[in-house]
Amino acid sequence: METKEIAQKENKNEIIQTEPVDSIAKCPRCGSNKVNWVFTKRGVSIKCTNCGFDTHFLQDVISHRQKELEVLPILKNMFSQLTFIENTPIDTHFLTGEKGDSPVRYDFKVFFFGKKLARCKVSVIQNTPVERYLITDEQYVQGRPKVFEYLAKIDGLLIFYFPDEPDETKKLAIASCREIKRNATRVTDRFGNDQFHIPVEVRKLIIKTDYQDFKNLLFKNFYDLITEGVYIV
Repeated sequence: METKEIAQKENKNEIIQTEPVDSIAKCPRCGSNKVNWVFTKRGVSIKCTNCGFDTHFLQDVISHRQKELEVLPILKNMFSQLTFIENTPIDTHFLTGEKGDSPVRYDFKVFFFGKKLARCKVSVIQNTPVERYLITDEQYVQGRPKVFEYLAKIDGLLIFYFPDEPDETKKLAIASCREIKRNATRVTDRFGNDQFHIPVEVRKLIIKTDYQDFKNLLFKNFYDLITEGVYIV
């Protein structure tokens, strides 16, 4: 049995009281508002009843961001000519690297010889292989809808990361946020969360899993970038 599973069982036996957190609170991992205060003999934690995120466990607090950043070396191996830079809060200290509190609405930027090709948000899909995600009806675009709408407005890309996919060549999929918004429907999931849902019949057309499609999406604005301010006869 893993250390975390043992700790969770011990924590369950120590629970004194459970109370709902204010409804405006959101789980930092899945965005659900089904979040509880859990009072135990060891202290107080915040636990999501949707995905199980628990602040009692340090690996829960840090692991989701780590998983998002696991995408960067994978993409770098695929596109060695590109530069992938993590997006940090605007008030991050430029000397110490200490991150500020400003909101970050996408995870990294993609550059090609100084030209910014794309801005990308990572969606980590746990316990689900690619093929199942593409054909299962109850699948949603994870994250806050307002952030997703912003990404669609700036023509950003959504990177789907499948850490539990057994095939190493299928761990990533990419979609245009603008294309998703054009085809997705706004729904409420079974946990009461506001979500975007891509209909199964068009999901494989929107979410790309092929290397050439990745390349096309990453370079889709390249022509406009190199011809900006240039008069072409």
